[in-house]
Amino acid sequence: MIQHTTSRREREDQQRRQDILSVAEDLFSRQGYHETSVSDIAKNVEMGIGTVYKYFKDKQTLFHELMVARVEETMKHLLGVVDVDGDPYEIINAFIDGYVDYVSRNPNFLPIYMSQIHYQKAAPERFRNDMARIHECKTTLLTKLVDAFDRGVEQGRFVKVNSVSLMVALFGMVMSHFLLATSEMISDEELDADEIKQTIKTIFFQKVLVDETK
Repeated sequence: MIQHTTSRREREDQQRRQDILSVAEDLFSRQGYHETSVSDIAKNVEMGIGTVYKYFKDKQTLFHELMVARVEETMKHLLGVVDVDGDPYEIINAFIDGYVDYVSRNPNFLPIYMSQIHYQKAAPERFRNDMARIHECKTTLLTKLVDAFDRGVEQGRFVKVNSVSLMVALFGMVMSHFLLATSEMISDEELDADEIKQTIKTIFFQKVLVDETK
């Protein structure tokens, strides 16, 4: 069996593509898609604008490839965390830990993720297969969370609330917590992943109102 050996030129091209994507991710997350130009990306990656266009047809293609790669990476990571048949409470705990750990290590992810939510409906036809693949991956993840809540309710571990509503509440909580944490309101504070995990679990799994009769 003949094995393909990557040439130095191919390795250099791969590294340049990755450098462009890394710089673009930082700019898109800080400035937004519309406020970031290919010229901005070329300047910050220290390449000529023609070199950037050599690897990416246009800004939309660059953003699309970046967004697809990051969202698929995240969903596969989270699926690996929840893809077990075990105690529902432990599965939800593992999801919270996995989500917080991933976003803490990849602070530029959430702005990109939020952008793709609005981008999905307007994606050109040439990108529809990619968007369908992402949608399927997200649906699989959310379905597994709903299943864990279903089993938890049946076992009497969770309150009798619609499992889809519980999934939406959990997903919204972990996502919005990071969106607020990275906003200008508290952007100067250092994020502590363990503290964030504990805060989310305390709010989600325990009552917010204090029982004043005790």
